[in-house]
Amino acid sequence: MMYAVKGNTQLKIDEAERSEYLKLGYDIAVVNGDALEIIEVSPAKTIPYKDHEALKAQLTVLEDENTKLKAELAEAKKAAKADK
Repeated sequence: MMYAVKGNTQLKIDEAERSEYLKLGYDIAVVNGDALEIIEVSPAKTIPYKDHEALKAQLTVLEDENTKLKAELAEAKKAAKADK
């Protein structure tokens, strides 16, 4: 048995109704033990623009930090080779 899940709403559905509920913004879930496990997320979901911009800014910061740390690691490896 599958469920269409959106917010607090959980509807029992069959395979034939799956695509229709995905279009309506529902996630598709199955029972796994005592809990529902999402197996497919609705393609109609979106995130607020401000959240998108915040994540883009965070990505830029993390990419810069990653580049810096890679350079430091390369320097440390060079120093280790020179000590041998």
